[in-house]
Amino acid sequence: MLRAFEGSQHARLYAQFRPEPPAALIAHVLQYVRRSSPLHRAVDVGCGSGQNTRLLAPHFGSVLGTDISPAQVAEAAGSSTSGGGVTYQVAPAEEIPVPDGSVNLVTASVCFHWFDRERFLAEVDRVLAPGGVIAIYSYNEPSFRLPDGTVWTELDDIFKEVLYVHLADHWPMPTLLGDIMSKTHEAEAMISYPEIQWDEESYFIERPFSLELVLGEIASWSGYQELVAARGAADGDSLLRRTREKMCAVINDAQSRGIDVASATERRQSYLLMARKPAAE
Repeated sequence: MLRAFEGSQHARLYAQFRPEPPAALIAHVLQYVRRSSPLHRAVDVGCGSGQNTRLLAPHFGSVLGTDISPAQVAEAAGSSTSGGGVTYQVAPAEEIPVPDGSVNLVTASVCFHWFDRERFLAEVDRVLAPGGVIAIYSYNEPSFRLPDGTVWTELDDIFKEVLYVHLADHWPMPTLLGDIMSKTHEAEAMISYPEIQWDEESYFIERPFSLELVLGEIASWSGYQELVAARGAADGDSLLRRTREKMCAVINDAQSRGIDVASATERRQSYLLMARKPAAE
């Protein structure tokens, strides 16, 4: 089983710099569940530092967030402001610690590609109540946008160079790099439920462009952490410093041409797979 995001510092970086799922996507998932199931209990598998878990919490009687990483679970529990209806537990995705047929929604946000997918989906089928829903969602790499909405190509190129060149040999799953969406889409054929929805067009995550946010997200990547583990913190710091210098040069050039960099944004495509367990006859 692949393991990552294990250290407490890594978990803090993840919590600080990774984006939340878009509100519209969460709203659609909730609406879909309500069509056939009450919002009594949800399980957020691979919860990480709890971003997705906290979004579900106001809508369910109870929400359990599980993750294989004790550091991530500790970060999620320590930063939780969702009240007594949310609990966290260390558990692998393929062993969800709840009784058979007891859950109305199982989510996997930005994590399905790490799982033993067949075992996970079988476990989801075990824990879902009739009419319950599985929702798997994630997002692609960001695209930086100038204030007029056009792609900021120079920044995109620097970001992709880090992702696909400088860290190419350090990703725990090199065969998945850049192909996580298609791996998620493949689950559509693995789920036996007759009612399935796939959507890669409706939802986007947008947040203001921030150089510190970009560099912090890079530092939160498993590929960056593997580079540090293999070659030392100095090499990781050097990569971030070089990336900062390149991006600063692009930002300074844009400002010299009168572009309002403070109004630039970061935009990424989200995608969603949902399936409904058939109701009892």
